[in-house]
This record gives sequence, C-alpha cells and structure tokens, in this order.
Amino acid sequence: MGEPGHWTDRCCELKAANEAGQMVPSAPGVHAHYAEKTHIPAGVVEGKASRALCGVFFVPFQDHEGREKCPSCEEEYSHLPR
Repeated sequence: MGEPGHWTDRCCELKAANEAGQMVPSAPGVHAHYAEKTHIPAGVVEGKASRALCGVFFVPFQDHEGREKCPSCEEEYSHLPR
C-alpha cells in the first residue's frame, strides 16, 4: 500500500471491480520493510500497523523471507548508529 503509485492504481482497480460486482483479493506489499523491533509484536498479535524506516505503514503479517528488501529502508538503516 505504501509503494509509490500503488494507492492510485489500487483505487482504480477496486473501483472497476466494484462497478462490475466482483470481489478482489488483498494485494500485500512486495517489499520487506525495516521497522522498530518493539513494534512488530503488536502488529503480528493485534494487527496494528508499524511505521517502516521509509515512512510506509504496514501490518507485519507475512514472513519477510524471500521478499525484496525496501531500498529506502535499507538506505535509512545504513545511516543508523550501531
């Protein structure tokens, strides 16, 4: 939902499906985002959204393995002190 242009594309897709009386499956994001680790359990257990380092809000309900890492999150993460 937070990918550039995705929201507009998704709204157009949903409007067309609604007009046709069709159901549309959920379309989760394609990137694995970085987020504060203390916020992840609330997302998994309670369905609360977490804010990624890139600013995207997402609900962590899928395994991040095998998904491409968000380039913006990786860039922000590289600037954090360790």
